[in-house]
Amino acid sequence: MKKLLSIVAMIAFMACMTSCDDTQNYYTHSFVGMTGTSSEVVQAEMAIIQTAMNNEFGTDAAFIVEGKTDKCDKDLTKRFNKVVEAIDEVNTFSGTMPLTYAIRRGNATVVEHTWGN
Repeated sequence: MKKLLSIVAMIAFMACMTSCDDTQNYYTHSFVGMTGTSSEVVQAEMAIIQTAMNNEFGTDAAFIVEGKTDKCDKDLTKRFNKVVEAIDEVNTFSGTMPLTYAIRRGNATVVEHTWGN
């Protein structure tokens, strides 16, 4: 009986330790380093990028992903890169203004891409 209780206690302890590794990771997705433009061409290009990112990550600029931070970062990077590839497959950008889009966790940039360089 003591052995069974010890095993149950050990399993409960391990479950608690595992769940403590899961955290709420707060992310944002947006254009970065831009000062604004009135060019219709650039605005149209930005709309293409923004729509694709919103379709993948949601229309709110901030979102939460639960799980281990390293895994969440890797998963978001993979998803982001797939969106970038999809955008690049069907669009050619003018290069009028570099457009950089990023996903950040707090102040840390997880992944970013620049079009028009």
